[in-house]
Amino acid sequence: MGSEQTPTPTRLENTITFGLENVHFSKVTVAPNGTTITYTTPEKLTGAVDLELNPQSSEIKLKADNIDYYVSESNEGYTGKLTLYNPTEAFSEYINGLEKKGEFTLEKSTAQSKPIALLFQMEGDKHATRFCLPQVSVKRPKFSTATKDGANVNKVELEFTASPRSTDKVVRYKTNVTTTDEVYNKFFEKVEQLS
Repeated sequence: MGSEQTPTPTRLENTITFGLENVHFSKVTVAPNGTTITYTTPEKLTGAVDLELNPQSSEIKLKADNIDYYVSESNEGYTGKLTLYNPTEAFSEYINGLEKKGEFTLEKSTAQSKPIALLFQMEGDKHATRFCLPQVSVKRPKFSTATKDGANVNKVELEFTASPRSTDKVVRYKTNVTTTDEVYNKFFEKVEQLS
């Protein structure tokens, strides 16, 4: 039985990473039985300021023979926060289930948030790494405003949960040093199904 060969690196590994750009979102449709997921072509979100991801997990610890006999940690995805300068109306309406009625946009207590995939890019000293969170649920946005004072500009904070995708349990995928230019350059054109 042959062994799988490790792909040859096509770029150098980063020493440091920084920055945030190329934030995109894709609308997600999950079939009623949960076995099929489809995505729209990703759309760009401008004005991204900050992105934060916090891992979510549960620890399993079994005691036996007067020791920690078995210790494991589950991967339950992430909670996170995306900060933007004023996202588009279309994006806000979609993720939070807002309703347009005549000349107004309504937020109703019965509105349901809709899942998205979230794609973004983090810069590095050698190359940028591209990421995708394929199953994201966004909470209603936190925002505030204040009296104008110098460069005080309003921002919108979007808290979200990134869960494992039901079809293949993928929480997050990203490019790496072996990613070909063809795959790298088309990263923001579609959300990959990896099962």
